[in-house]
Amino acid sequence: MRARDVLFSYTRILDPNQAFRAKPSLAVINIANSRAVDDRTVEFALRQPFGEFPNVLAAFGTYIIPEGSEDFTKPVGSGPFSFVSFEPGRSALFKRYPHYWDGAAHLDELEFVIANEESARINALLGGQIEYAHDLTPTTARSHEHNDRLTIVRSPNSAVQAFAMKLDRPPFDNRDLREAMFLLTDRQQLVESVLSGSGQIGNDLFGKDYKYYDDSIPQRARDLDLAKSLIRRAGAEGLAVKLDTSTAAAGFVEAATIFADQCREAGLNVEVVQGNKDTYWSDVLKNGSLCSFRSGAMPIETHITQRLLTTSTTNITKWARPEFDALYTRAVSTADESARTELYHQMQRMLHAEGGYLMWGFADWIIGTARSVGGVTDAPANTLDWARFDKVWLG
Repeated sequence: MRARDVLFSYTRILDPNQAFRAKPSLAVINIANSRAVDDRTVEFALRQPFGEFPNVLAAFGTYIIPEGSEDFTKPVGSGPFSFVSFEPGRSALFKRYPHYWDGAAHLDELEFVIANEESARINALLGGQIEYAHDLTPTTARSHEHNDRLTIVRSPNSAVQAFAMKLDRPPFDNRDLREAMFLLTDRQQLVESVLSGSGQIGNDLFGKDYKYYDDSIPQRARDLDLAKSLIRRAGAEGLAVKLDTSTAAAGFVEAATIFADQCREAGLNVEVVQGNKDTYWSDVLKNGSLCSFRSGAMPIETHITQRLLTTSTTNITKWARPEFDALYTRAVSTADESARTELYHQMQRMLHAEGGYLMWGFADWIIGTARSVGGVTDAPANTLDWARFDKVWLG
């Protein structure tokens, strides 16, 4: 990988005629004025001061591809494994690249087998067809905690569980109704039932315990009487609302079912609708008014950039506030960390009061491995040391 590959890749992402997920993150780069100093050095020109620039380089979707790449049927990367084959909807096979800069992987081959249903993943693990099962539910993990055929690995505080309300359309363009939704939620019941206690309640904000998280905002508690009063004030008594969910993520359907019951206690008629797991995320980005949502770990700045700015490409709640965008611009342009932190706190107070994310819990990320697998760590999902298949081995 050389400097000109980086410049080519970022130019491609920033192409105004393309719609890459990472575009909002990279928008701070003036790519026309950036340059390759030599094969191993890139000098970036920025459109504004940006105190969080390392997040830009690590944002989701900032993939580096070889200069001039147009054919991706046989992708070329710079990691510890090289491409062998790919069967859409079935599997992808890779082999060890012996000259990897950080040392060759222990494994000769790595095969990803696609299984969207959690039951299929755990059964394949128990049956010996695979050695590593991704994204297990807490219920499954608890059931197999002492099974001598597998090992359960938990990565604490790796994922937020939530419901997303769209602010640009009825009925959740009404702030009173959104507040009622926050107050009618029994977060502890959701954590205990859906996460089997493997997590902690949320406060409708992303990034608990992460840098810039505002833990001074009081934790919301269930207040059914106040929720009912707000529903009456919003003229929403008996309102019928569809809650879109699917099996696209573990626990979605279970959480939606429990939450619908909680809503009915407050006088709302919530119907749980299961969508296509394969198209779920693109479907709910555009359609509906209420849906199940989940996110893995990322910096709070990246979460804001990709989901909460007017220009964000994955703004599922349709949150659009010019004053919020302005606070973000000030925050990333502020060199003093304490002053920057206060600006992030101001943004979070706005989101807590008016936003559309009902973030009810923070969950462990759970995987299962065969007993023969070694070297798997409990690093939080999406962080540098998570899913490091170049560092694991078969005993």
